[in-house]
Amino acid sequence: KAYILKIKSGQSELADSDIAEILGVGTGHPVMGFLGVKTALGDFSADAPNKKWLTDITQIPCKDGKLYIAPIMDCLGGEIIALAMDDNMKKKLCIKALKEAYTENRETDNTHSDAGSQYTSTAYKIELARHHAIQSMSAVGKCYDNARMESFFVTLKKEEVKKIVWRFVVYYNRRGLPQ
Repeated sequence: KAYILKIKSGQSELADSDIAEILGVGTGHPVMGFLGVKTALGDFSADAPNKKWLTDITQIPCKDGKLYIAPIMDCLGGEIIALAMDDNMKKKLCIKALKEAYTENRETDNTHSDAGSQYTSTAYKIELARHHAIQSMSAVGKCYDNARMESFFVTLKKEEVKKIVWRFVVYYNRRGLPQ
């Protein structure tokens, strides 16, 4: 079932009753519980695929500007199961990654992120609710609550720097040594 999200002029977020109306349920319906936010996971392990997903956004500097990526990681083996990229970090980036993960016929019990505005947006919460996923978030200023995702970003950026260094070494060697 597709839902059309209509926000009144001047309104940045929807009330629970508005969300219930969009989903076609009452405010007491169990799906409304999925729109709540659980406390941080703390435990980044899982005993089966798709039990817990981690997500976040990072910026990668490029020659022509900034690239923002929003991967989704399965906690079981650390596999990146979805990845969205864009030149901005608006909520659409995160929703795109989430939709990509769901197009692979995956479902999750829990999706964990930081408490950025993209992840606290009503549109993101509705997308999670459509798939009956419970959202958990790191406390504000507690990046270690999502340490496994942050670790992935550090590794990604180190590997990118290594590639650049090796490309430079190859270039340097090919141009000839100074006499």
